[in-house]
Formats: sequence, structure tokens, C-alpha cells
Amino acid sequence: MIHFGYWALYLAMLWLFFLAIQVGHPIQNRIGYVIGIGFSLVLLPSILGFYLSYFFLFKKYLQDRKILLLLGYTLIGLFFIAFISAGFISLIFGKDMMFKSGYESFFTELFLIGVISVIHVVLGFIIKGFISWYADLKIKEKLQGHTHKMELELIKSKLDPHFLFNTINNIDGMMIKDPEVASKYLDKLSTILRFMLYESKVEKIPILKEIEYIQKYIDLQKIRTVNPDFVNYTVNGTHIKHQIPPMLFIPFIENAFKHVAAKKSFHAIEINILIEKQKIIFKCNNNFNPIRKASNTEGGVGNELIEKRLQLLYPGKHHIQKSETNDIYSVELTIFTNEN
Repeated sequence: MIHFGYWALYLAMLWLFFLAIQVGHPIQNRIGYVIGIGFSLVLLPSILGFYLSYFFLFKKYLQDRKILLLLGYTLIGLFFIAFISAGFISLIFGKDMMFKSGYESFFTELFLIGVISVIHVVLGFIIKGFISWYADLKIKEKLQGHTHKMELELIKSKLDPHFLFNTINNIDGMMIKDPEVASKYLDKLSTILRFMLYESKVEKIPILKEIEYIQKYIDLQKIRTVNPDFVNYTVNGTHIKHQIPPMLFIPFIENAFKHVAAKKSFHAIEINILIEKQKIIFKCNNNFNPIRKASNTEGGVGNELIEKRLQLLYPGKHHIQKSETNDIYSVELTIFTNEN
């Protein structure tokens, strides 16, 4: 379509030029002459120059930035275009046509052929460059989409097993003390596994399911302490129709349980989710021992991995703030939903 439009427009311009030059000087009796001159002197060098750059020079030399070779082969190509065009003029009108006014007319016609050829060589470069740029852009967008999906799947594959291992260890420790209660928690674990195996495979889930999932996770973590009040989990807000990616907040909560220093303290871990119309605010605080604090990536989901997932899921639509004050580690994540 680009080629068709280009040459249709060019022929239309030539036709308008032909109509303009015969105003006041009708040349109906010399139409064959005008067409012959127009083809060999104008149209033929235009076509040869355009497709010389479009199919040969651009791909072989300009795209690889071989500038000297490009200039050299362009000059050679222009020479052959001038030779071929002059040959057509001589073939149609006779060899004297090129020298009707001596060498002056010969060089004038060669110069005109050269100018027309150069213009179309440049236009061939521009159009081919635009088409190549657009094709590369579409390929990059497609690859970026595949990369985006692969990175998300990779991150999810790193999140799920760690949570599973922690939970199994918790229940395993409880089976020795109280098998009956452990059985109830196994039921919770089966629900969580069902969530991980099926519901977490979709791109988004209702936020209520994530809230329920977090509650079961907290319940399973509580079995390792005699103080049921060391975790304070609250959910506020009435806009509960939001859809979010599964296991969005669990990595922060998992790290809070990993680094908490005093589980016998009241509200050693505080988790709050505020659901508003245009944003969701997640807050998680936990006390920690600065001396014994382990690396964030040790046995848990690293902050770098968590933030990478957020960048993939909410580019430019999230804000995360972390702080450590008075032996309290805090993280606040705001997700902007942009809902009206």
C-alpha cells in the first residue's frame, strides 16, 4: 500500500505538471513525445533510483553503517541510472536527441537525470527506514510482552515454593504437640494449596480472595507461638470490587514473620489493608533485632524481587516506602487503581 500510494501520488504530480506546462501552449499533437521524454528522463530514473536504495543500498550498507561503501555504490548506481535513461532516450528518439544542442544539452539532461535519481534515492532511504523502524518496533513490543509474561511467571515460581515450605514446617512442628489441631490447620493448608495451584494462575482475582488468603496464612503462622495477639490484621474500606494479582501482599507479610524478633510482644506484627475507590494502601510493620537481623534475601523473598514484580504489574501506578525506626521495620505500598 505504501508503494502504491507513493507512485500514484508521484504520477499525479507529473500529470499536474504536464497540464501546467501546456497552458497557453497546447501540445496535444506531441503527447507521444512528451510521454517518451517523461518516461525516460523523469519516471525511469525515479523508479531505478528509488528501488536501488530501497532494496539494495539500505539493507546492505546503510543499515550496517558502511558509509564509505554506501557513497561509493550510490555514485556507481547513479552512473548506471544515467546511462540506462540516456539509452532509452536514444532508443526512442534517436541518438541525436541527447545532443540536439551539442554537449550542453547532453550534460543538462544527464544533470537532470542525476538530480531526479538522487531525490528518489533519498526518498527510498527514508521510506525503507520508516518501514524497518516500524517493523522493529512491533517486534520489540511483541518480545517485550513475552518477556513481561515470562518474568511474571518466573517471579511467581519463586514466591510459591517458599511460602509452601514455611507452612509445611509450621504444621510439621505442631503435629508432635497437638495432632487434632494440626489436622484443622492441614485443612487450611489444603485450601491455600488449592488457591496456589488454581486461582493464583490467573492474572487477577477479587481482592476479597486475597484478604481471605492472607487470613489463612496468618492463622497458619500463629501455630508457632503461644501468643495469639502478636499479629494484628485489619481490613478497612468498602470498595471491595477491586481486582488484583494473586499473592500481591504475601511477600511483605512473609518477610515480616521471618524478621520479627519478639513474638511474645503484643502486636509484634501489624498488617493493615485500606481499600479505597482509586487506590489500595497496604501497611505492614514488625519489630526486629538490628543486631541479629538477617539479609532480606536470606530464606525469604528479596526486596529486589518484590519490587521487580511490582514494576511489571503496576508500572508508574504504585508507590512503595520502607523505613526502620526504633527497631520497627515498616513498609507501605500504595496501588493506584484509576477507577472512577
